[in-house]
Amino acid sequence: MEITKLEKAALITTGAAAAYKTLLWSLEANVDLSEVWIIGLRALFAFISFAAFDLVLLAVIARGWSISGMAALIITSGLSGAIGLHVSGVVTWPALHAAPALALAAFGLHLMISRQAAPASVESAPQAITQAVQVNVSQQLPPTVAAYIAARATELPDSTPDELAAALGVGVMSVRKVLQISEQEAAQ
Repeated sequence: MEITKLEKAALITTGAAAAYKTLLWSLEANVDLSEVWIIGLRALFAFISFAAFDLVLLAVIARGWSISGMAALIITSGLSGAIGLHVSGVVTWPALHAAPALALAAFGLHLMISRQAAPASVESAPQAITQAVQVNVSQQLPPTVAAYIAARATELPDSTPDELAAALGVGVMSVRKVLQISEQEAAQ
């Protein structure tokens, strides 16, 4: 499964927020935090961090349900809520500087797991029909699903692609694609 633009934006903003927190942590002892450029940098990355958590949540939800997505959603929303409590002064948790890095790790793992678990594309290789599925068939079945669809289309010439798809138990787009290819081959 390809990484979407939303997921790329979430990765970039969360990575930038994590990098900023690391930079701020390493410079804090050496830099006057009241300098204008530090205040501007803090404001910029506060906005990026704010956007990053929302983008991660949106990207996880857009990808669909999975256990890794649920874990990333719980971690990211929990961190976001903890940051809200910290900013409002309800709690003082300096360790929340690690929140963007934790959100990035949870989201990155979710993307890696969901990409690994994604099923292969139907068009990647023709599906072979084994002879073991033949029940009450007097002749050999065609070797692929595409060939079977084409053979059934010639047996039922008056059927629409929707009717063929329903009769064969396949998607109508698959039937239309096979019929289009069959017509192009016949024209040549």
